[in-house]
Amino acid sequence: MNDTAIRYKDNLKKFFTDIRDDIKPRYLPIIVVKIALYDFFRPHDTHNLPAVREAQEAVSKELPDVVAIDSLKLPINYTTNEGINLDHGHFNTTTEITLGKWLAETYLSHFGQLL
Repeated sequence: MNDTAIRYKDNLKKFFTDIRDDIKPRYLPIIVVKIALYDFFRPHDTHNLPAVREAQEAVSKELPDVVAIDSLKLPINYTTNEGINLDHGHFNTTTEITLGKWLAETYLSHFGQLL
């Protein structure tokens, strides 16, 4: 993992910890959607995307009550751009709805006892 990804991991952990410290009580369930793409103008396999995704996964394992889900499992196709918005950098409405349902299911399966 390169320095940028290491800093990302540390910064993400600090961000989650700081938010929890600001909230009383300090318990806050968090669901991380692992990034699928983040530079609209470069191929999708550049800029250490795997290292960032690895950092997101690591944070979900190192902090309590943080769950990671993988956005690459959404119905997207980089060849046909199915599931991707016209800007080629965001999911389209259909994919966002699918993600929203997946987030709800993830919340209920991991944190539903809080309701």
